[in-house]
Amino acid sequence: PNLEVPTFEETPNRVKRGLYSPSGDLEIALDVNSISEFLYFALGSETVVTEGEKYLIYAGSSRKLPSFTAYIGKDDGNPNDFEHIFYGCVITKINIKLSDGLATATLSIQAQKDGKDTLKSESAITIADSYPIAFYEAETEMGSTDLTARTTSFEFELDNSIKPENGQAFGSMFPYKLPSSGKAPTIKSDVFYEGYDMLVKFWGSSSGPTCGTTYEAYKIVFTDEEENVLTLIFPKIALSTASAPVEGTDEIKQSLEMKVLKSTVAKPTGFGTG
Repeated sequence: PNLEVPTFEETPNRVKRGLYSPSGDLEIALDVNSISEFLYFALGSETVVTEGEKYLIYAGSSRKLPSFTAYIGKDDGNPNDFEHIFYGCVITKINIKLSDGLATATLSIQAQKDGKDTLKSESAITIADSYPIAFYEAETEMGSTDLTARTTSFEFELDNSIKPENGQAFGSMFPYKLPSSGKAPTIKSDVFYEGYDMLVKFWGSSSGPTCGTTYEAYKIVFTDEEENVLTLIFPKIALSTASAPVEGTDEIKQSLEMKVLKSTVAKPTGFGTG
C-alpha cells in the first residue's frame, strides 16, 4: 500500500511506499504427501518416525510458525521470463474440502518480501508423483459413530490470523516477522439425515435444547491408491449448527458446523508416550 502524502495541490503529485508484504492463494488437488508438508507449516509442530515414514503433525503453542521460500517460474516464452521468489512465507489459512469429486486444498500465504532470479531449467526441477484423493477414499467418524456412509461433504479450515502490520517496525518497509494472532479451526460437513442423533449432540440432551454442551471427537481418514494414509484427528468439537432443511421429496441432508476446541490427544501407536 502507498502512504498518502499531504499536499496543497488539488491533485497529489507523488506517492510514498508503505508496508510491503506480498500475499496470495494456492489451490492444489489434495494428496497425502503434499498436504502433510503444508499442514506442518500451518500447524507448526511435528514428530517424525523414520521407520515406516510416520509423521505426527499438531498445533504448537508458539505464535511463530515455520516459514518457507516459494519459487514460481513465470514462463510464457518471452525474453522477460523469470523466477519469482517469495521469501519468509507462512500459511495464514488452510482450507481442505471434499464433496463429490477430488479433494482440494486452498492455501492462503503471506510472504515477507519477494524478488526475482533466472528461470530454472526443466532438468533442475524435481516434481514427485502425486495421488489425488477422491470422495470414495475418505472415511469419517464422530465419537464412536461411523459416519462414512452418511457423509456427502467435508470442509476443514484453519485461520492463523496473521497480519503483516503485526510485524512492522522501524528500519524496514518489510515486516520483521509474521506471527500468528491465534488459531481458529472449524469444520463443516453435510450428512444424510437419519433421525435426531445429530440434534441430540447439538441440543445437549435427548429431550430438547439445554444449556449443556455435548463434546465429541471427530476424525477423517484419507487413503490413496498407494496406501498412503492421512488421518485428521479433532479430539474435541462442539456442534454450532445442525440444520436439516426439507425440500420436497429430496433426500434430507443435515448441515453440520463444528467448532474445534483446544484439547489433547494420546500419541498414536509408534510415536512414544505423552
